Parts: sequence; C-alpha cells; structure tokens
Amino acid sequence: MSERAQPIRPTQFMTTYGPGAILETLRGPRLIYSIEHSGLFDRDPPQDFEITEPALSQLLPGHGRIFRLPSNADYELEDSKSIYETMAFPRWSLCPEHGLLYRRDIDQEKACPKCPRREKWKAWEQACLQAVNFVLACPDGHLDDVPWVRLVHPNSSGCRPTTIYWSGSGGPLRGVTLRCPDCGSSVRLSDLYHREHHCTGCYPEEKLRGTECSQKARISQRGASDLFLPEVRTSLTLPQTDSELHEAFRSSDILPILEMMLGGNEQLSEEDWVRVVSGRRVSPEVQNLILRTPIKQRQLVAEQVVGEEEKMTLEEARAMELRALMAASRSTLPSSPNFELDTDGIRSFPFGSLEFRVTPVTRLRLVAAQIGYTRLSGKPVEKGYHRGHDLWFPGVEQFGEGLFLELLHPPSEEGASWRAWTTKHSESGEPAHHPLMVWWHTLSHRLIRALSIDSGYSAASVRERLYLDGNVGGLLLYAVQPGGDGTLGGLIALVPRFARVLRTALEQLDSCSNDPLCSDQKISSQRSNGAACYACALLSETSCEMRNISLDRCLLLETLKK
Repeated sequence: MSERAQPIRPTQFMTTYGPGAILETLRGPRLIYSIEHSGLFDRDPPQDFEITEPALSQLLPGHGRIFRLPSNADYELEDSKSIYETMAFPRWSLCPEHGLLYRRDIDQEKACPKCPRREKWKAWEQACLQAVNFVLACPDGHLDDVPWVRLVHPNSSGCRPTTIYWSGSGGPLRGVTLRCPDCGSSVRLSDLYHREHHCTGCYPEEKLRGTECSQKARISQRGASDLFLPEVRTSLTLPQTDSELHEAFRSSDILPILEMMLGGNEQLSEEDWVRVVSGRRVSPEVQNLILRTPIKQRQLVAEQVVGEEEKMTLEEARAMELRALMAASRSTLPSSPNFELDTDGIRSFPFGSLEFRVTPVTRLRLVAAQIGYTRLSGKPVEKGYHRGHDLWFPGVEQFGEGLFLELLHPPSEEGASWRAWTTKHSESGEPAHHPLMVWWHTLSHRLIRALSIDSGYSAASVRERLYLDGNVGGLLLYAVQPGGDGTLGGLIALVPRFARVLRTALEQLDSCSNDPLCSDQKISSQRSNGAACYACALLSETSCEMRNISLDRCLLLETLKK
C-alpha cells in the first residue's frame, strides 16, 4: 500500500471487515490480506499485544490465543503510514469513458488501452478507481475475479482478447451487453449474473489459487452484505476466573509446572508450592501473592486454571455465564475488577402474567475474537494466524454496563406459535429455534427499541446477549466501548423506572404498521422468522447477535395474554 492509509477502528475490523473482506477506500476497493501476509507482526510478535480471556480461548479453534490489533501509535508511526497490507481487488476495471472492461497492469502508462498516456503511478491509481463492481464467489469461501473472457466465449473458442466492450449502464443488468472486440461474440450481463459458474478455488487473502472446489460459484456485487460475514466469538469476564491469583497461574513460567504437578489430581503440599514459585523468572511480588494465599484457595484456583485447557461448546459457555449472573444477582458470587453487580438496585416488575427481575450490571468486560467468515451463507472459513505452536485470532476487549433480566416464573408454553417453534426445534436441533430462546430474543429486540428512547443510547449501541440453560432463560442488554473507563451509566440508571420501558416495549405488541401482512407470517421450514419486520422487531446488525433470525412477535404476545 502507499502511505495514504485507510484508517479502520479495531471494532470495525472485528465486526465488519477482517481477512478476506473487501474494503472500499478513496483509492478503490482493497482486499484485506490474512494476518500471515499483512506484515502486521514483522516488528513485534503477537504476544506483545495479547488479550487474556480463558473462557473465550476455550471456544476458539485449537484453543487459540487472542491479540489486539496494533495501532500506529504502538509502532510510533504517523497515522498516514500503513501497517496492514492489502491488495487492489478485483483486478478487472471498467473505463466509463471508452466502455472497455480491461485487466489492470501496474507497469502500464495507461489505465485502459484507449486512455491517454500518463505517469505509471497515476495510470495505476486511475485504473484502481475504475475497478469493476462484480466478483466471483462460492459458499465455501472462495473469491476471485469474474472470468470475463471465458464467459463471453461460452463455446471455448480460441479467441483471447485483452479487453471486452461493455455497452449499456445505469439501468438493469439485462441492459448491459458484453462483446468481444475480436470475434464479436456477446452475452448479456443478466444471463451471467443469474447463472452458476465453475469455482476457481481461490483464497486471494492467502495468495492461494487453483485449489479444487466442488461448489458452484456465482457472480456477486463486491459490496453485497452476504459476500463477507465475520464469524465472531465473545465472552464475558466472570468473577470465578478474574483475580490476581488466576493471572499469576496463567503465566508461562508457572502454568506448565502446575499442569505437570496436577496431572493426577493431586493435592499440593506447602513444599510443592515452594517448588512452583522457585523459578528464576517468577518475581518476588508473585511469589508473595501465591504463598500468602491459603493453600486450599491456591489448589482451587490452580485446578480452575489447568482446567481451562479443556474445550467448551458455545452453549456450555453461555450456560456458565447465565449461572454466574444468576448467582451474582443473589449475592452468592463476589465481584471482581471486571465484573460487578449492584444487588441493592435489583427491582422486580410485573407485566401481565409475567414478572421480570432486573439486575443492574455496573461493570463488565467483554472480549470478542474473529475466527473467520462466511460467504453466501455457506460454511465458516477459519482464518487463524499460526505463529510457532500457537494459533492466534484478532480480538478486542470492551468495557461497559448492562441490565440482566430474568423471569421469576416461566412463560406459558401454550399457543400455536409455541407449538410451531417446538416442532421446528425438534426438527433442526438448533438452540436458536427453541421456543424459549425465540421468546427471549423477540423480547430483547422490543426492549432495545424502547431503551433507545430513554437511555440516551441509539438502538444500534445497545446489544443483546441471550441465555438458555435447559428450560431457564435470561437476557443481558449491555453497552460497551473500548478502553478501561467503560460507559457513563445511562442503562443502569433506568432500572428504577424500567416499568415504563416494559410498557413501551410490550403494550403495542399486537400492532405493527405492516399488519396484517406481518402478523400473518408463520414459521415454516422455508422461513427463519415468524411475525417480525423492521417496523416491529428487527434491529441493526450491530445489536442482534443472531442476525435477525428466530424472531416471532406472535409467540411473545400469546404468553402475555395468558
């Protein structure tokens, strides 16, 4: 890249872009390389930027480690300097003046062959700005240029032009015709766009080409939302594993010794602990911390840290978080530097046949890691960074506040919508299709809309975290931002008047500006939502952790009428 870098915030990299994404810049579209080819750690290793969150590492492929993206300030560079390499993509451009589709060449003194000569870097810059709007992609994550020459010559003729005439623009795709300047063969763009094509098996972010792929590819616009969807895993820092002793035991100087000594689930004696801390690189402060802690507590924490090496499913991790939140709200779990609940501020609010218990979470820490992406709703593609024996993933830690909601009594399981979701859940086995999860998810969206009126946050700034453990569910609505100061308390200040938020969210649940079309929608094998639309239930992608699926206003309404 040139020194005119395109700035991206770490949270943007995590939630919108990432390796394999196309970034629109002032110099044309650029494809973000994988970490291996980015040059990001040419100077310093990822260990210097590590984010420690064991609960999240258990959810990552290969028990991966997490790093935060270095900034220009970390490398003592000006903001105009680029620290992450990208490539110009797609490689084909369309000259609007001459109607020519051409392949860019960095060594040419022209953009398209009919453009006037100019300095090479200016010609290249012009050609990048004229990048064509279409790429070839498949559900397995492959991405490549559209093979324009081959598609204009479907009969495999020997004609190989260097440019293609492009006629028609500004209207529908069927109004665009591609024609070979040599043999005159032509095809309409709409015919190519709606047709399946051979996949070239290319991962341009890895600089890999020509792998075998059995999937069919299709032409997509480079800015399509389904062309790159990041796969992100998140975790809350919980009090059980958030102490100075936990951090000390996780150090590379102590953890291997503990793993060896606790291999047989043995109780360590005082002499054993002296051997644990006798390493040359263990500081006197850490030694004192460990040895002054009661031996039973040392053993418990050591077993917890060693047990963190075990893998955990996403459902198990969420169930653990739910149990921790419920325990903390009942004063049976201590607070920590990264997790604190205001148990004196807990309030209960009846609404219809239900009664909600709302707990203010005054301090929380959320760590997110991007493990890869999906294209065209296909299978996830892992994009970890191998460094030595470790597998690293980009991440970000954020701090903020939240509201934890639970029900004092479960909702009624009667009604047509509940039965329909029960059937869908039994067929798919997906936790997102469980009727209780759909119930909490729909409630979450309605509450976020209502909170945005009173809290000072926009609906896009309040996020949801859904929980389901057997037949017990819960919801955490939270707002976070990077940095240790967190947010300003706008959410937790609403607890005393949360009854008004509930009324705003639920009193008009039976009406929608799109009714009766919206309310008549029923869940089926072809539909991922029941009664839900942007007028009543859908949110921006920054707030919804399930991408606006598994929502049903009628399911929530049926339980309130009981």
